[in-house]
Amino acid sequence: MLGRVCGGQINPISTGTHFYLKICVRLDNFIDIRKGLWRSED
Repeated sequence: MLGRVCGGQINPISTGTHFYLKICVRLDNFIDIRKGLWRSED
């Protein structure tokens, strides 16, 4: 879901696009890790 939100808000003209993409990737990875931890606890 975050990936979709980030992808929808990216402005290719912006100089911060590359930095923004890095943040989105890190957020997605962080969420995937947390989901994995929650699943392993069940």
